Amino acid sequence: AEITWWFFLTKYIELADTVFFVLRKKDRQLSRLHLVHHSTVPILVWGLLRSEPGGHNTFFPLANAFVHCVMYAYYAISALGDDVTIHLKFKKYVTMMQMTQFVLVLCYFASRPFVGCNVSPMSLVGNLFLAGFFFVLFCNFYWNEYLLNKEQKDQELKAALLNGKKKSK
Repeated sequence: AEITWWFFLTKYIELADTVFFVLRKKDRQLSRLHLVHHSTVPILVWGLLRSEPGGHNTFFPLANAFVHCVMYAYYAISALGDDVTIHLKFKKYVTMMQMTQFVLVLCYFASRPFVGCNVSPMSLVGNLFLAGFFFVLFCNFYWNEYLLNKEQKDQELKAALLNGKKKSK
């Protein structure tokens, strides 16, 4: 149960990160997904932990912690600057990993009643709602970020890689 409370505390660190983005007017780093995710998760996780502080409620935090390790590695790489271009391709896969995490959580909690596990109704419904809600938000982000206007984004990427240099024939 202790690990889930540590997870809960990290959600406030992420919320503080969002507050600092807003205060520093770093609008480029904010999205609707980011704002909704970081402003609602501390409240929702608190509710889940009040109903069942350990047991099955450790699955979501452990999956999320793994994804966040990968995500923050991406942030570290992208902070190295324009000379490091690997992060341009990596971001899409981080988003896919986040979406996969939510599907795994949905499957895990949807299967609990059928395998004879004793999960409180609040925990079951709360985790299904949380994972489903964020899966939809991340799918929307993925659609807008990677599938919509793909040609325009491909041209911008090529221009960034060429860095203003003319292509030799």
